Amino acid sequence: MDSESSLFDRVFFLDPFRIEKLVTGGDGLARYEGKVVFVPLVLPGELVTAQTGGEGGSYRAAEVRQIIEPSPHRREEPCPVYGICGGCNLQHAVYSHQLTIKSGILRDTLARIGGLEEHLRTLPEGIETVGGAEFGYRGRVQLHRAPDGRYGYCKRRSNEVVPVDRCAIVVEEINAILGDPARYGLSGRRVRVFALPSGWHESSSRAQKNGNWRVIWGAAGEPAARRRFISVPLCGQSFLVPLEAFFQTNLAMLSRLIENEIMPLGGERAIDLYSGVGVFAAFLARSFKRVVAVESNRAASKAARANLAGTCAQFESSSVERLPARRGLQRDDVVVVDPPRNGLSKTVVRMLSRTRVRSLIYVSCNPATLARDLGALVGAGYRVRRIRWYDFYPQTAEIETVVHLASDALK
Repeated sequence: MDSESSLFDRVFFLDPFRIEKLVTGGDGLARYEGKVVFVPLVLPGELVTAQTGGEGGSYRAAEVRQIIEPSPHRREEPCPVYGICGGCNLQHAVYSHQLTIKSGILRDTLARIGGLEEHLRTLPEGIETVGGAEFGYRGRVQLHRAPDGRYGYCKRRSNEVVPVDRCAIVVEEINAILGDPARYGLSGRRVRVFALPSGWHESSSRAQKNGNWRVIWGAAGEPAARRRFISVPLCGQSFLVPLEAFFQTNLAMLSRLIENEIMPLGGERAIDLYSGVGVFAAFLARSFKRVVAVESNRAASKAARANLAGTCAQFESSSVERLPARRGLQRDDVVVVDPPRNGLSKTVVRMLSRTRVRSLIYVSCNPATLARDLGALVGAGYRVRRIRWYDFYPQTAEIETVVHLASDALK
């Protein structure tokens, strides 16, 4: 019979094992005694020991205890609370290797879930990568107040707040707030903070000039009647954006995506599904005779109507699933879809499969749901023409992908 100590070691502390790869979400995958083990904050090829909560299902979730053989791509993390704070999970890898890791995650996910291995092999350029500034890129964050009055982020896998005096991935104007929140009058349990160039118009009364920037913050969850809007410039055009609505926090990378993926498009009619505040539709309106933008969120819809005023774009306040028949898809359309993390619904996949449009551009923030949807679309007769991913969120495992598809029916 096992002694109590040996049983404890066998159940809770694993013998050394090697990390095979990183998977969606950034955890390392390894195999131990016939089970898959997921370990955060490791790199492919590393030999580690780990602690686990015991047996469970077909896999174990573990925490690394010791890195016996570190990867040559490992570095000292620049953030003192890295591994404690839940914001970043790839700071321990040099940036060039982060890009390699995420490209591998994307390719593996598309092949495994979408069954697209053959299609990936025939892409002339393969899966293309667009990297950016690895630090100081984020201009919008949500902060939480710690018991000591300082602000920070939630602890990894916890609601406990980790106070942060300086964050490596945010712009310096937000770091100024983190370093001295009282000076900026921050109050409340949760606040959303925005740092915007001083020349931009904003309607929030809670703003303070800080050098060449204007810092804006609004309490999270405030009533819709008190919702405020800010004006965000992208590629030479300003867009009204609700403070409470989702919007990309890396404006430099968003501008590059628009310039590379949206501006070169042209034709008779474009359909922008899940249009948000109308950013893509506004640029599509420059090179298409007709544009239809579809969005169901009320705050985003209000902003979209203002942003698209004076253009050829027509706005439809509707869910994509209930797209009115008069706006229905046509075979010669160019369609842009930018769905939330859960991807396209079965109804929308059927809609796109039934009417195989000339060109379909799928913008995704989730490789798993992207792979699922691409598998269905390819099965319905679309072919993948190009895949390019953008590193909107360096130091994290987040991947923003743009896939261009064409209909075999129109070859």
